[in-house]
Parts: sequence; C-alpha cells; structure tokens
Amino acid sequence: MNLKKITLIIFIFTTTLSYSQIDNLTMFINGVMVEVKPPNVDKALSEDWDALQKTAHIKYLTPNFEESYIDNDQQNKYELRYNIYNDEMEFVQNNQTYYTYKKENQIINFFKINRSFIILKNEDKLGYFEILAKGNYSIYRKPKVDFIEGKMPKNNFELKTESRFIKQKDKIFISINNTNLIKLPNNKNAFLNLFGDKKEKVKSYMKSKKLNRKNTEDLILLFLHLNS
Repeated sequence: MNLKKITLIIFIFTTTLSYSQIDNLTMFINGVMVEVKPPNVDKALSEDWDALQKTAHIKYLTPNFEESYIDNDQQNKYELRYNIYNDEMEFVQNNQTYYTYKKENQIINFFKINRSFIILKNEDKLGYFEILAKGNYSIYRKPKVDFIEGKMPKNNFELKTESRFIKQKDKIFISINNTNLIKLPNNKNAFLNLFGDKKEKVKSYMKSKKLNRKNTEDLILLFLHLNS
C-alpha cells in the first residue's frame, strides 16, 4: 500500500548505503520534514510468525491505514496506522513499513474515526496518548497490547501454547495546567486531591451528575466541564 496524495523526497546523507540499509531517513512529506525509521523485528515474533497471524490484528488500533492530519494541517492528508504494541505510527512506502519520528506534542488526528493522539513524555520516554479531553484539565488514554511468547510442552501431559498478542486494560492519565502526566489514582481521595482548591467543587459536581471516577466516559464529562 502506498501513501496517497503524498510526495516523498528522500535525502540520504551517505552515498555508500542503499535505501533499504538506512536506519534513519529524512523525508519531506507534503513540505513537512519528518524523520522515519524502519521497524525493528523482534526475534521471538519472527520465529512464530504463522501463529501470531491469528492475533496480529489486536496490536493495531484499526485494521487498515486511516487518513489523518498532523497538527491539524487539514491541507495535507496522510495514511497512518497506530501500532499499539510497538507504540508507533506506521506508514508504507514502496512496500516497506516505516515508523514516523516522534516529536513531543505533535498531534495525529484520525478524522474519519474521530480519534486523536498526542505525543507526550512519560517516564522520560515519548509515546502516543489518545486525547479524551484537552485544556487546563486534560485526560488521556494509553492503549496497551502485550506479546506472550509461546511455550513448548515439557512433558506429555502439557500442550504447546502459541505466541499471541493480548489486549490489556487501557491506562488513563491526567494532566492539570500542562504539568507532567499523572496516572489516574485508584484511591478516591488521591483523585480529588489532584484538583487542589477545586477539590470540593469537583466532588460536588460529580455527586450532582452521578459521575463515577472509574468510568472513562464520566471522567471525560467532568474534564469537559472543568475546561468550559
């Protein structure tokens, strides 16, 4: 699959290496310079490829590449796919899959499915977080997929288990006044204390609207109210 309506100009800074041998490339995509990198192939994944195909779809946000905007530039469209397991945005050029370069605070908007992701730093690592509500009070969702390596039977009573991808529970993160990401606390008081002097107002509003802090949709309503 090729990117549609996208002109790619590849600048290779050494003439001794071929296109497929470069680890990092600089490209102009619709006039925007980005760095891309080919994905790494995990040894365990490659060795059990046939078995993994049964659950390969789980590691993606969507089965297909979706049209998207970058940083709300609606003049240029890109076909990207979010690889949850690798936490990377994929695109295909000349039948080769690449990951786009992560730039902090860059936003990828999958406008047809109405889902947007922002690149944020968490624990000194850049990653993609889905925007649920954004403003002085922001809430983000971090999807997670794990890879479970298969095991051969140790005796005649055990069965072989195949390698597989497993969808894990999404993690929810909060940011107040553009501070660092905070994982949603499990404790009620710890959650309310995040709002400082607005603690009692938040508590009262949630009670009046019968909002449950453990319900993501309810949290979105709360944060939209706080940003209004």
